[in-house]
Amino acid sequence: AIGYDHQRPNTTGTDPNTSGSTADRVDNYINPAAFSAVTQVGQVGNSPFTDASLRSPWLFNWDLSFEKMTRLRGNQNLSIRIEFVNFFNQPNWNGPSSNFGVGNFGRITGQGGYPRVLQIMFKYMF
Repeated sequence: AIGYDHQRPNTTGTDPNTSGSTADRVDNYINPAAFSAVTQVGQVGNSPFTDASLRSPWLFNWDLSFEKMTRLRGNQNLSIRIEFVNFFNQPNWNGPSSNFGVGNFGRITGQGGYPRVLQIMFKYMF
């Protein structure tokens, strides 16, 4: 098909979603049995360009910060700030491969986002 970087497959009527947690479905996030290859060269399959029933894994990210300002003497102050990015260190999965016919179709092949990051800042004001 001219203008496409990959061939859209046909749908088979099988549900493309799989069950279980994201970690359990890393190797089978999209059910490949829900699709079949197009038989004629140049024909575009009947699967939709985007399927509303398929969603990428949820992103979980909790950022947390604490700040304390203390008066030292006179007009001198000390501010201490602690910041956490991804406080619970929750892994966030990348979306699954959506190129039908490729060996890793329907598989999640990586993680995205940040690991837990801690940052401590001190600010002296006078």
